[in-house]
Amino acid sequence: IITSNSRLDYEQKTSYSFLILLEPNELNCSILIFIKLININDNPIIFDLNSLMYNITENNLLPYYIGRIRLIDIDQLYSYNYEFYLQQQTTTEISIDYITGSIILNDKLDREYHGSELEYDIIAIDYNNKENNLTNKLIISINDINDHGPKFDQDYYSINISKSIRPDTVIFQINATSKDPIQNGNITYDLINSSDYFFINQQTGIIRLKKYLPSTIINFTLVIKAFENDINLTDYTNLFITIINDDNMYFNINNNNNNCFIEENKIIDTNICTIGFNSNDFIYKLIDHMNCFAIYENNGTIINKKIFDYEIDQHEYNVTIIVKDRENQSIILSSLNLTIYIHNINDNKPEFLTKNLTTILYLFYPSINTIIHRIEILNKDQLYLNFEILNDTYSSYNLQSSLNFTELILINSIVTDREDNLIIRLSNNNNNNTYLTSYYIDLYIHLIYIQRSIDYPTIVQQTIDGYINFDENFPLINFGQLFIQNQSDYKFIYFNLKSNEYFSLKQLSNNHIELYYNSSLQQYSKQQQQKYRLLQYQIELNVIAINQSIPEINFSNNNNTIIYFSKNHNNLLKSHLIDLHLWPIDREMLERSLSIIINLNPQITYEQFIMNSLPLIREYLSDIIGVNIRHVHIYTFDLKNQQQVELLIAIIRYPSRLRPPRYIHKKLLYNALINVTNLFEKILNIKSIEKIFINQCNLKSCENNGRCTSHIKLLNHQYEYFYYDTYQRLIPKYQWNILKILGDHNSCTSI
Repeated sequence: IITSNSRLDYEQKTSYSFLILLEPNELNCSILIFIKLININDNPIIFDLNSLMYNITENNLLPYYIGRIRLIDIDQLYSYNYEFYLQQQTTTEISIDYITGSIILNDKLDREYHGSELEYDIIAIDYNNKENNLTNKLIISINDINDHGPKFDQDYYSINISKSIRPDTVIFQINATSKDPIQNGNITYDLINSSDYFFINQQTGIIRLKKYLPSTIINFTLVIKAFENDINLTDYTNLFITIINDDNMYFNINNNNNNCFIEENKIIDTNICTIGFNSNDFIYKLIDHMNCFAIYENNGTIINKKIFDYEIDQHEYNVTIIVKDRENQSIILSSLNLTIYIHNINDNKPEFLTKNLTTILYLFYPSINTIIHRIEILNKDQLYLNFEILNDTYSSYNLQSSLNFTELILINSIVTDREDNLIIRLSNNNNNNTYLTSYYIDLYIHLIYIQRSIDYPTIVQQTIDGYINFDENFPLINFGQLFIQNQSDYKFIYFNLKSNEYFSLKQLSNNHIELYYNSSLQQYSKQQQQKYRLLQYQIELNVIAINQSIPEINFSNNNNTIIYFSKNHNNLLKSHLIDLHLWPIDREMLERSLSIIINLNPQITYEQFIMNSLPLIREYLSDIIGVNIRHVHIYTFDLKNQQQVELLIAIIRYPSRLRPPRYIHKKLLYNALINVTNLFEKILNIKSIEKIFINQCNLKSCENNGRCTSHIKLLNHQYEYFYYDTYQRLIPKYQWNILKILGDHNSCTSI
């Protein structure tokens, strides 16, 4: 008995053939089976959507043939006879021939009146079965033509201007509008008269003064025309201009204002001082070689062009103010040398550079007069500062201060394990300075003194591989916990990372330390681009460990922990290396990724598959596609169940030295792999291929014959950590996003 494993569709394939072999093979007997499918009428008749959407230009001659409504019968087994009608019986713009489906335009369409698009509900009725109806929408888009002229919003305009305004000054902007869209309604402007004193920008309608106005003229009337190219349509308006005479003011310079000052931190354009007053007979000019100030020409007010900082900038600036005749600026009427002073204010309160709630751990007992810690101070205003210890319970410390730091000195011996919680207070002494305000700040320091036996264990040798998402908003990527040999035997573990700009350590508890990578600092070199952007690092670490109990230290984000060791400590430290290989994931890699779901053999583990089978899959894919194995990227995977894994694969078509690599389109990959017989089944630990797909859509994702696509989204700052012996892999977490969009034609698209 021959049975089918899936639904057979005549429209997909009309016949099948296969060969049956009889066992045993020595009989050499086989039979060829040929199966021909019989078509049945299992697909409904639907509208041809292309026949329901049209673009026409407004103002066509009538009657106008738009197009014809058509139906699609995929099976084509029986003839059909449908009649076409408009469901809106009151519509007069168009009519439809009920037999042929021809669409006729009966009324002129005006885009400015009807809008850019018209919709009509249509129905197709089966003549043989009146209840078998099809409905849909007919959409007609109206294209605009330039058929409306410009129009001013007023018949006339009135303005007042000063006689002393300078040439090229904007006095008014005229505006006309058109009902046509911007691409058609291109309006230009022109002055009909008075072109000796005024001119207009033909595109913007801005009117400017061409030259100084004579004193004898008291008003103007400008006639302005707006017109459009390509159509002979214009509009006119009048602009009435009244000239105001302001030449009757007397000039003077106030010499008492030669002591000008401004406080630091004032915003740009702050008025510093005024050395004159308004006049149309003269103007003020400023000579400032450092370009820090400007002056208002009309009244001599000096303003700042920068924000001054007393702690950075100089404290005095010398400038010169010159008064010139407005009409003939070659005539200098007067001049004044002026010093502008910058005043200091207490805007930079002193602060500790040492973090608050700092924990200082001594793994030995320091001797008397040891500088326990140097506390750095930020003192921008260079104030006289006071330091004091508020709670020195054992009277064990003293402070030795300077202008920008203070040193905590041990003055009594430490002979047993102990903890001190100190408060260091910093305050200023304003010395009756009216610009300075009193201020203080406290620094909390936790001191721990213990004497323990220190071990120098071996860090577990590691190689870390992974793909990382550089586009996410979290620049710090957690590479997981660092381990040492026999880690469970120790109560306290402390790693030290040799100087490295990309990596940092984060201590979470007494024996838990994690490695972080700062992706925001990475810049690709040309050599790395030639190597397909593979980022390779080697970091150097050393570690100490204590197998005895010590006080629990708070390693929260806001705390800073400093550890001091004995003098012979550095001679005993061992260096350890960790290699890291990272590949960035970019948008094109995600968009051109192929998904393969693999069924694993029951007897193997997930770890064995990752370590033993993944390299063979990469090699196998490189042979099938014909690329170098370095171009095959299996950048993430997900264990669906105990025996099923999904792989996301992207393959580089060719590398480029000048731009990011280009990937083979996922549809091409799909076609190349789907035709391979027994794909991956010869690879160790693989039972079979469950599915190869380019999206996550299925028959239930959309209804009513909708189409569906999907895309891969990497989850921000979410990675899985795969550990196997000395190998670690960073696996980006991901999800398939499907967004359904229902249209007017009973279809849906998923993204």
